[in-house]
Amino acid sequence: MAPLPVKDGLYLAHENCPQTFTERNRDHPSMLAALGVLPGQGVDREVMRATLTKVMKDWRWADTWGWDFAMVAMTAARLNEPGMAMDALTMDAPKNRYLPNGHNYQRPNLPLYLAGNGGLLLATALMVRLKTLGDSLISSGF
Repeated sequence: MAPLPVKDGLYLAHENCPQTFTERNRDHPSMLAALGVLPGQGVDREVMRATLTKVMKDWRWADTWGWDFAMVAMTAARLNEPGMAMDALTMDAPKNRYLPNGHNYQRPNLPLYLAGNGGLLLATALMVRLKTLGDSLISSGF
């Protein structure tokens, strides 16, 4: 696999996107998936931590999708940042809403977004597993 693209100590969305954190800081913060969704092979954890911190601070959250909050939480959990993980899962953002029936609401013509529901379940399960198994799992690169 190609090395993950880095600029100014941060992972980029892709190698041709130096404007990741200026013009393109909306929609999916996909660069976090290398450690949030995937196990992080080839990921520099400190670069990812800096990237996560930058995403949490500067991302335009109103333009993301429901599963993005879970992906961010999983990245934070794998970096042993439980506070940031919970901040992502509980962030007050339009597409991070769950209706009384449990549906992850996105917009009027998309009142049920199963990717958001599934992401929340995955993030919760990962966080519980990491908490249960402890730091040995985190340091092994899980």
